[in-house]
Formats: sequence, structure tokens, C-alpha cells
Amino acid sequence: MAKRLQWFALVFVGFTSVAFAQNKDALVLYMQFNEGAGATAKDSSGNKHDGKLMKEASWGDGIDGGGLVVTNVGYVEVDTHDDLALGDKATFEAWINIEGLLDGYSAIYGKADTYMMHLDQEGRPAGMVGVEPYLWPTVEWPPVFKKNIIAIGEWHYVAGVFTGTNRQVYVDGELTDEGPHTGAPGASGVPFSIGYDNRGCCAARRMNATIDEVRVWNRALSADEIAENYEGAFLAVQPADKAATTWAALKSSR
Repeated sequence: MAKRLQWFALVFVGFTSVAFAQNKDALVLYMQFNEGAGATAKDSSGNKHDGKLMKEASWGDGIDGGGLVVTNVGYVEVDTHDDLALGDKATFEAWINIEGLLDGYSAIYGKADTYMMHLDQEGRPAGMVGVEPYLWPTVEWPPVFKKNIIAIGEWHYVAGVFTGTNRQVYVDGELTDEGPHTGAPGASGVPFSIGYDNRGCCAARRMNATIDEVRVWNRALSADEIAENYEGAFLAVQPADKAATTWAALKSSR
């Protein structure tokens, strides 16, 4: 993996703010959280789904450049749009460093009763959090996946993939759990929220965490694409003098 990271860094030496030329087909939303100031989180997908920092949400250090800091009252909200309605094939990605869940549950992001990247500490070892992707109303609840866990206080890349027949969970580029799933999510006119569970039942389910590199796709990414994204293929490339620091930080955090 180190050699692949070095390759990504070396290929773009001398460039500034250039994205890796991966297939962006069906990319719905992409938040890099590199603004560092202001109350707008820009969507880099080209679909103009910019978000608003709400309450105590703020800027901090991400896995690459800046990141979004959410608290037990702070989050980002994106207005609903037809683009944010997904089919039976979808992919959710994010980097996250969790300090703690307010009541043992939260969400990285989602649209209420439609889809969500869910987090929970139910039945998990101390200091660990489970990650489950959901499409409603066609995915069972409560969660059945038990292997896809991440540690509090560390950066981790998580992804959920719906292939049309299967649901997969990836942690740090590796497939950790999967199970059968068919069907597309229902329609919803609620906003897309990052940093908490925005269902009416669960507004108290919040967390203290830093989130980065949020992507939502209206297609199922392959295992190779997930591995490439984990290794930095989609990260914005920095000038040569910063690239070494960026990749060193990525490698040391894993």
C-alpha cells in the first residue's frame, strides 16, 4: 500500500488542487471540507449541492487538508434535491475520527427514513463503534452486521455499497461484512444532513467527531475503486512541498 501511496503523490508533483481522474459517473455529492472559514461547505461534485454549517459546526484538520468538526449540536445541512434521491445501486463514503457518541448512536450522514450511514456502540467492544449503511424501507433494522467496527480517536475510511442484490461494508479499504439486499430507498423531501441522525425519532443522536471527504454515488463502486479511494486516489493533490506531509500523515494515521 505504501508504494501505491507514493505513486499517487509522485505523479502529481508540481500540481495544485488537481483531483485524481477517477470515473466520476453518478457522483451525486462530494464534500472536501477544505474551506477553513465561513458557513458554506462546498460541493465538489459539480452538482452545486453546497451545505450550510449549522449551530456549533466548525472547521478543523481533516485527513487531507481541512475537515468538518461536528458536535452534539453542530452539523451541516444540504437542501433536498432530485439528485439526492438514489436507486437500488448506491455508494456512501467518508473519513471520520470520532471522539464520542452522545448516547451511543449517531449517523455520519443521511436523509431521514431514506438512507443513512449509521453509527452505534450497541454490543461493540469498549472504545469501538459499528458502521452500517441503510436504504429505507428495504433494509432490516436493527443492524445485523457485527464485524465492521472502528476505533474511537482514530481516523478511519468507511464505505457502504449497495449493488442491487447485496449490501457491503468497507473499513479502511477492506470488505468487512456483506449480506443480501434488494430494492431502492423511498422518496424523501427532507434535507441531507452530515453529523447527526436527522430522523424525527432520533434528533438527539449526535456525536463529537471530525468528518472529511464525504461522497455519495448513485452507483455501486467496485472493490478496486473503494481500495483506490482509501489509498488517496480521490483526494485533492497539494503542491510538492505539502504532498510529502499529506501522504506521511495519511500513512501514520492508519
